[in-house]
Amino acid sequence: MSNNIKRYYYWPSMDRDIRDFVSKCESCQKQKYSINTKQPMTITTTANSAFEKVYLDLVGPIPKDYNNYCYILTLQCELTKFVEAYPLHNKDTVSVAKSFINNFVLRYGIPREIGTDRGTEFMSSTMTEVCKLLNISHLASTAYHHESLGALENSHKHLMAYLRINCLSHPSSWSEWLPYWCFSYNNTVHSETKYTPHELVFGKLCNLPSNLRSGVDPLYNLNSYPLELKYRLQVAQNDAKNNLILSKLKRKGNYDLHVNSINYSKGNRILLKNPSGNKMDSIYLGPFLVLEDLGCNVKILRNNKEDIVHKNRTKLYKS
Repeated sequence: MSNNIKRYYYWPSMDRDIRDFVSKCESCQKQKYSINTKQPMTITTTANSAFEKVYLDLVGPIPKDYNNYCYILTLQCELTKFVEAYPLHNKDTVSVAKSFINNFVLRYGIPREIGTDRGTEFMSSTMTEVCKLLNISHLASTAYHHESLGALENSHKHLMAYLRINCLSHPSSWSEWLPYWCFSYNNTVHSETKYTPHELVFGKLCNLPSNLRSGVDPLYNLNSYPLELKYRLQVAQNDAKNNLILSKLKRKGNYDLHVNSINYSKGNRILLKNPSGNKMDSIYLGPFLVLEDLGCNVKILRNNKEDIVHKNRTKLYKS
């Protein structure tokens, strides 16, 4: 642009003035792509025992099967990577809460923490009351930042590939295959923990046909076996925790090589990336007033309400 203008005009600080004028154009800021903000990766805390921290998410809607199921509630233990998947007829908050309690809590106990996205079925007053009643700390990710539930989101890819393959000829039977996928996943060595999820939860490998071997099983002293089992679980889970931490540090090191972080001040105005998939919609929405910089997140005033968004979805608005 400056080269075209220079053909006809000239004044001191011409290049700088042109850059400033263009950078403050509201239409250009909202409609054109720019270098994305990329905050450093934050390493989350790692649980110390099985089912201490559990992630929940929903898959769907999926075409209804012959039992009229069209959603899947998935859960994954943060430490052991043990997964569970329960079919649902709908995703209203009562159905999600009942499935979580009946299928998970009554079988494995009450987790100390659960992590979810900001879906209405998880952020509702019903789920809030359930967590309060059971003394569960509820951690919610920022909107449209799926990296917060990365491990569970990644398992969804395996789940859907599994269902597509096994239900190719009978797509209406997909709910029957969920327990088989969970069993397969939980008895596969995880790339980060170096253990099978089943082994970290139950203290031993699952008895599979491939594990059958000749020989006499060892005899245990009935009095010492519970202590021995507890010891094996503690050692395995501690080893898995160390492996997870090393994996997180490695991923953070690789991720942070290409960071492009930004800090905001109270009173700044920012633009927010539009989640709409319509190609003709504005790329960015706003501007919105910054209330507080929260590190990787920023608190803004949006539609007269406070909202917290991840900085990777934002850029500074120039006026």
